[in-house]
Amino acid sequence: MRVSRTEGSPESQGWPTPSTGTVPWPATATGASTADGHAPLGVTEPGGPPSPRPVTAEAEPAVRLVGLTKRFGSLVVCDRLDLDVRRGEMLVILGPSGCGKTTLLRCIAGFETPDEGAVEIAERVVATPAVSLPPERRRVGVVFQDLALFPHLSVAKNVGYGIRRRPDRERRVAELLELVGLAGLGDRMPHELSGGMQQRVALARALAPEPDIVLLDEPFSSLDVAHRTRLRFEVREILRRAGATAIFVTHDQEEALTIADRVAVMVQGRIAQSAPPEVLYETPANPFVATFVGIANLVPGDLDGRVARTPVGQIALAAGSPHRLGHGLVLFRPEQLQAEPVDASDGRVVPRWRIVGRRFAGSEILLEVAGPDGLRLWCEADPAARRLQMGDPVVLRLRGERTVAFSLGSRGG
Repeated sequence: MRVSRTEGSPESQGWPTPSTGTVPWPATATGASTADGHAPLGVTEPGGPPSPRPVTAEAEPAVRLVGLTKRFGSLVVCDRLDLDVRRGEMLVILGPSGCGKTTLLRCIAGFETPDEGAVEIAERVVATPAVSLPPERRRVGVVFQDLALFPHLSVAKNVGYGIRRRPDRERRVAELLELVGLAGLGDRMPHELSGGMQQRVALARALAPEPDIVLLDEPFSSLDVAHRTRLRFEVREILRRAGATAIFVTHDQEEALTIADRVAVMVQGRIAQSAPPEVLYETPANPFVATFVGIANLVPGDLDGRVARTPVGQIALAAGSPHRLGHGLVLFRPEQLQAEPVDASDGRVVPRWRIVGRRFAGSEILLEVAGPDGLRLWCEADPAARRLQMGDPVVLRLRGERTVAFSLGSRGG
């Protein structure tokens, strides 16, 4: 079964209309509880949100992609992707523009049919090259990049649009407005709300049918930095309280690292690495991931299997280092290097580094320093070095305990 679209319709130009992403599903029982007094997973407590589902490594996948490939003509946009999303998890797909992030989401939602491979949702195969269930049969909720709220419907009617046939529709809408912090605003029209409030209405609408997965396609891209920063945490907390499984697409590294349970870095249609944010940052799989996720200094060094010797100093290699012997590129994050002022009274200190760049970020100041061999590094400024100027000499102190290294020819992007 394939999704039919009329040429020139809104659906044929991109994401479908809101009704495609939010569809009615049978109401769950209310009032049931487990031995600890909480509602079981997927069951809504009267007057409150569903109990959150714990994320564990053993949890059954809510979504599974097996060898997923999608082409547009000769262009391979998704290239043999294998990926699992565990129940209750917030997975963030992070990658540069054009890497295939949105196409991946559209294949999961049912708006594109894969050319190879399969999509499974809640242990059901919903898409292969031969058979593709339409979006309304996939139990998927979507938060669109442009929100796509109905301007002629009230907040409550927008939220309840996908559950029009549910007998408990009014209760479910009231429950969701409470969950997203909009209780009492159901009669307002979308244009009467701020951008952040409209985002929460869109999220409530996606959650209304109690989908197996919620897909969010860069939903904060139109907001300014302050609203974007605040709203990302609000949305994360709402999804956690709802016990929802979510896939969130973004090209913003800070956004990915701050809200994700796990981040999958995508480049040229493939997943370069999938790991929790701290693992991704501390032990990237290749130079592309290292430089795309945070600021990275890649310094030539000699490796003996346990330690790396570099112009910056000697540092132990982490257990997860991709490369351990011979010559390689050693990763130093800015916080592993500290620039300090030169003590003019100490004649034994010969400064090798001079400040050539400066980045102010409020509580943190990063300095770019250059050595006599042309090597440039980003490092943190010691409190005493915060007011140093361009061209001033500094001493570098190595603060990191361990790091990873890559082979000289590796790229990963």
